[in-house]
Amino acid sequence: MDLLQEASFPREPSSRTVHRLAADGARIATVLEKQIAAIPADATHIVMSVGGNDGLVYRSMLGSQAVTTVGEALLHLGRVQAEFDAAYTAAVKSLTARGLPVLLVVPHNPQFADETEASGARTGLALLTDAIYRAAALHSCSVMDLRLMLTDKGDWANPLELSSQGGFKLAAKVVEFAVRRFGEGGSSGSAAV
Repeated sequence: MDLLQEASFPREPSSRTVHRLAADGARIATVLEKQIAAIPADATHIVMSVGGNDGLVYRSMLGSQAVTTVGEALLHLGRVQAEFDAAYTAAVKSLTARGLPVLLVVPHNPQFADETEASGARTGLALLTDAIYRAAALHSCSVMDLRLMLTDKGDWANPLELSSQGGFKLAAKVVEFAVRRFGEGGSSGSAAV
């Protein structure tokens, strides 16, 4: 089932098209190398949801590095944030160069059962989220923060994946963004997500 097709546009749905370019497991490098080039010429706005898988890679990398001081830990975290910030900002810059409205989606908090693991993941995600909000501000992009939207236990199929309920919430917000940008007047358009 395609959640974006299910959450249809309110008027003249046949005049609007959603191009799904997203790939499960994709990281920022995939967006830069493959997905941006695949955005159709008729796209009228863009939704980018990337960063969560990058966060999982950083989490594994940081978990294997021993430190002896809080200062040393902060240096490691600072390097991760700077690397993510540079890659994410490059992707946003490439998208906004097209002159289309862009919606950036902040990754959700993983729903780990172990509170220590969950707390660490939320803290790490906050560092990445800072970079996302900075890129949005610098490049005049809209932001949808999944941490604020997906708050019900029923939004989750497992600690990292959305349930159909969570997916419908996400799809509805993407449609809301598109309608707000197109207006309610039935203009045609094409979204790349």
